[in-house]
Amino acid sequence: MPLTTLQNKMLLTENSVLKYLLHKRYKKIKKSYLTRAIILKDRMIFGEFYHLYNQVRCDDALFRSYTRMSVATFDYIVEIIRPEFDLKSTNFQDPIPVEERLVVTI
Repeated sequence: MPLTTLQNKMLLTENSVLKYLLHKRYKKIKKSYLTRAIILKDRMIFGEFYHLYNQVRCDDALFRSYTRMSVATFDYIVEIIRPEFDLKSTNFQDPIPVEERLVVTI
């Protein structure tokens, strides 16, 4: 069934409104990027992984209760997945280490 002229105009209007709303939302996301950049920059200093992981890794029983596996098993899994998930650093950002990604996944 062909669309009438009125229906075509309504579709164009809806499309324009949608485009405006998406553009408005994108501007908000773009502004909040600076906040995330600050958080990412200080992640290695204040991040939970960098404090907690080293403490938990020293005690095998604590590590087992935190990750439900031994340190040796964790290291084995990391070595298996490292070639696939190890990313290179760029001028824009440093990648999240494989160990941190695996702990978050577990």
